[in-house]
Amino acid sequence: MFEINHRTRMGVKLKDNYFALCVQEEKDGYDVVYYFNCKTPTEDSREFTTLFIDLSKTEDELFDSFKRTTRQSIKKMIIEPLMEFKMIEDPSIEDVNEFIEHFNVFAQSKGIKECDQTLLFNLRDQRRLYIAKASHLHELLCIFVFIRDEERVSAQYECNMRFSNMDDADKVRLIGHANKMLEFFCMKWFKKRSITVYDLSGLTFDQENVQATNIDRRKMAFGGEVVTEYHFMYPVTLKGRLFVESKKIINKE
Repeated sequence: MFEINHRTRMGVKLKDNYFALCVQEEKDGYDVVYYFNCKTPTEDSREFTTLFIDLSKTEDELFDSFKRTTRQSIKKMIIEPLMEFKMIEDPSIEDVNEFIEHFNVFAQSKGIKECDQTLLFNLRDQRRLYIAKASHLHELLCIFVFIRDEERVSAQYECNMRFSNMDDADKVRLIGHANKMLEFFCMKWFKKRSITVYDLSGLTFDQENVQATNIDRRKMAFGGEVVTEYHFMYPVTLKGRLFVESKKIINKE
């Protein structure tokens, strides 16, 4: 577990806790703690379903657990001489800004939320932010951002350049293969650094949303275990309880 985003809003002291097993005892004067990916629910917590890949397996065991089409994509990339896969473990401000630029254009094309820039820079300051890239002839095809804890890494944001190449079928196929290979590259990279859990960060099981279903299918093709975690606001003080209750009222409106 780690804490981040220490801030004050309307006189209320806030912070975020990631990957906690349960609610932690607070002794440092905060009014409200936001919990993300907590193992134990509390009142009014929201379920978050995700997919864990066990990195204690050997590389061969990991590969064999993937669906056949995913293995085929990876094999294509292994023999492609012009591909480059890279992990940036100490990203610069420029690296983070490059990711933000690419992801936000991607988000606009998909109709999803843009990335949380404050979170990314705070993670960078704590040396918990990692950026992975796949490129072909120095052209960026895919870019991922990860949050790292002591034993776990979580894919916070992932995007690719398919949306800007839809008129080029060969490029679209290449990007699809590269996306899967980059995921496997990252699994192997973190495995070598003693990470035991690779979190693919979110499953929706929304059968009415074709795009979400396709994303779920791509993630599930890597095997793994479906896991339920919880997001919630936890008030520590009376001021915090009033803040949380006011948030509930606003969210219902």
